[in-house]
Amino acid sequence: MTEFIGCDMHKKYSVFVSMNEAGQAQPAVRVEHADRQAFRQYLGTLTKGSAVAVETTGTMRGRLSC
Repeated sequence: MTEFIGCDMHKKYSVFVSMNEAGQAQPAVRVEHADRQAFRQYLGTLTKGSAVAVETTGTMRGRLSC
C-alpha cells in the first residue's frame, strides 16, 4: 500500500504525518533532531521507498543528516 508522508522541519525537531491511499492520516509524530537514534527508528517504521514531502524554510536546508 502506498504511504504519503509529510514532514514539517523545525530547528530542533520535525513533525511527521503519514497518510494512506484512502486518505486516513496517522497521528502526528514529533521527533527531536538531537536524538538521532529515535529519528532513524521512526524513519524505519515508514514504508520502504516512500517519498517524504518536507516543509522547511531556507534556513534549515541541508542542516539535518541522519
